[in-house]
Amino acid sequence: MKILNIIILSIGCAYQSICAQNITYKLNAEINSELQLEAKFEIEFIGDTKGADIELFLDAAGKDSLGSAIKVSKLVIDDQGVVLQKGNGWLSVPKGTRKLTIEYGIDLAHAKSWTKSMGYAVFPSNNSNNSWYPDIYIDKSRNFQKDFGLELTYPDNITVLTSGRKRDGESKDNGSITTFHFAENIEYFALNVGKNFIKKTVTVDEVELTYICDPKYQKQYETVADVVVDAIDWFTKKYGFFPKKYLGIAMGHPRWRGGFPSENMFYIHRGNLSEAFLQWITSHELGHYYWGYHVQTDAQDNLGHLMLANGIWIDQLYVSEKRNIPFERLWTDPSSQSKMLKRYLVAVVSNYEQELGLNSAAQQNLEFDYNSYISHGKAATGLYLIANQIGIDAFLKVQKKILQEFGDKTFYEPDFKNILVQGGWEGASRFIDQWNKGNAIIEYNITGLKNEAHDSIWRYTFDLVKAGTVDYPIEIEITDTQGNNYKHVSSGTESKETITGESEYQIENVLLDPRGMVPMWNSDHRDMRRLYIMAMYESGHTRPAMLLGNMFLKEYPNDSHIKKLMENSN
Repeated sequence: MKILNIIILSIGCAYQSICAQNITYKLNAEINSELQLEAKFEIEFIGDTKGADIELFLDAAGKDSLGSAIKVSKLVIDDQGVVLQKGNGWLSVPKGTRKLTIEYGIDLAHAKSWTKSMGYAVFPSNNSNNSWYPDIYIDKSRNFQKDFGLELTYPDNITVLTSGRKRDGESKDNGSITTFHFAENIEYFALNVGKNFIKKTVTVDEVELTYICDPKYQKQYETVADVVVDAIDWFTKKYGFFPKKYLGIAMGHPRWRGGFPSENMFYIHRGNLSEAFLQWITSHELGHYYWGYHVQTDAQDNLGHLMLANGIWIDQLYVSEKRNIPFERLWTDPSSQSKMLKRYLVAVVSNYEQELGLNSAAQQNLEFDYNSYISHGKAATGLYLIANQIGIDAFLKVQKKILQEFGDKTFYEPDFKNILVQGGWEGASRFIDQWNKGNAIIEYNITGLKNEAHDSIWRYTFDLVKAGTVDYPIEIEITDTQGNNYKHVSSGTESKETITGESEYQIENVLLDPRGMVPMWNSDHRDMRRLYIMAMYESGHTRPAMLLGNMFLKEYPNDSHIKKLMENSN
C-alpha cells in the first residue's frame, strides 16, 4: 500500500517542551465490503521529545466484547518489535523515541453501539472515545492543532466523507477506489462510511461543501445544503469572512432532533427534518465554526457556554432576518425552533442546578439535560439580555471585534467582560457574575405607588424593589386615563429604586417589562407570560399552569398556544 506523509506544522505553545519540533504521521488505510478497516500508522518524532509526556490512547474507538475496538496487530518502537501488554488502554511512549509504527484493524460497522443505531459507520472523533485511530496525547491532552492526511482505499459501492478535503489523484482499480484527504490545523479527524450513499459537492464563496446521505433522505439533505449555502453567504456578509474552506455534512441519529459539530463537518439528526427546523439547526451548527473552532475557550471540547451563547445569538439573528420576524419576538415565540429562553424558564421553575460552567463529571451526576437547559438555554438567554443593553448593531460589532482579535486563540470570560464594558454596558461584568450562579433569577416588584394632582398635572412616585438575585435594567410604562404613555428605565444597580414622574391625567395602569424583553414571572407582556405558563406545564407544575392559563385566556381568548395546552391537559 502507498503511504502518505502527514506533517503537523504547529502544535501550539501550550506544549512548550515540543513547540519547536514537528511530528510526522504516515497513515494508510483500507476498508473492505464488510467495513473492516486495516491501517498502518507511522509516527516520527523529529527533535528532542525528552521534555514531553507522549501517550497513545488505544481505546479511542471504545471497547467491544473482546476488549479494545482497535485491534493492534503489530507495534514497533524505533525498529524494535514490542509485545503489547494488556492494560488500561494507554501506551506510554518511551522518552527519546524517534519512530512509532502501529498496525491495527477496526470493525467500523460495530465498534460503537450508538454508531450502529445511526445506520452507517460514524466516527466524529470529537470525543476521547469515538475516534477510528489510536489517538495521540501530549502532556495529557489531545487538544492541539495538527495537519492530518489520509490515503484510503475502499470498494466503489462505499461512500466516504472525512474531515479532510479530498485532493487530486483519485485512482480506481478492479472495483476499488483510492482517495487522498487532507485537513489543516485541526485537533481530530472524522470518518463516515456508508454503502451506496448519495454524495454531492457544491461551492459557495470559495467554501467547498460536501454532503453524504442515504438516498431516501436526499431531498432533506439537499435542503440542508441549500440552507448552508445561504447561511454561509449571510454569515460572510455579517462577519466579513467564513472560517472554513471545506465543510462536510453527514447524517445523524434517525430519531434524535438537532445536530452536533465536528471539525470541518457537522451532523444533522433525522428526528426532525422539517424545513423550518433545518433552517435553524443548520445555521446553529455553522455558528460553531466561528464560536468554538475559530475563537476557542478552555472548555474541554471548545464548546463551553460562552461559545454556545455567542453562536446561538447570531443564529437567531439569521433566522429573524430570513423569516422577517422581529429579533426580540423570536426569543419569546412558542413556535421558535430553538426555544432557548423557554429552556431557561423550565430550569428555573424546575429548580434545576443552574450554575454555568460545570465540568463533564459534575454534569453526569445531574438528573436532567444540563447541556440543553443550562449550557444552551440559560447561557443564550444571558447573552440575549446582555446584547439588548448594548443594541443589536453594537453587539454585532462586539462579536466582530472578538473574532478579529481572538481568532485561533483562547477567549476567557474576563476578556468578554472587558470588551462588553468597552462596547457600552458598564454593568456587564456584574451581570455575568450574577447570571453564572446557580440561582439566577430576575424579579422586580412595584410598591408604594402614589399619584397626586398638583395644579394642572399629576405627579406619581413608586419604588421598584429587587426580589431576584440578578441586577438588570427594567422598563416601566405608565398609562394615564386618556391613554398617554410615560416610559421609564431603571438603573438596574439598586435593590430599591424610587421612580418619579408627571402625567397629564391620573394614572390608570403601570406595566412592568411592557415589551417582553426580560424573563420575569410578573412581566406584563403577553408573550413572556405565555412562555412562563408553558414552562410551568412542561416542568410538571400542571395545576398552577392551568390556573394561570385560564386567567390568561380571559385576557387573550384567541391565543392558540395556551388553548392547545389547556386542551392537552384535559
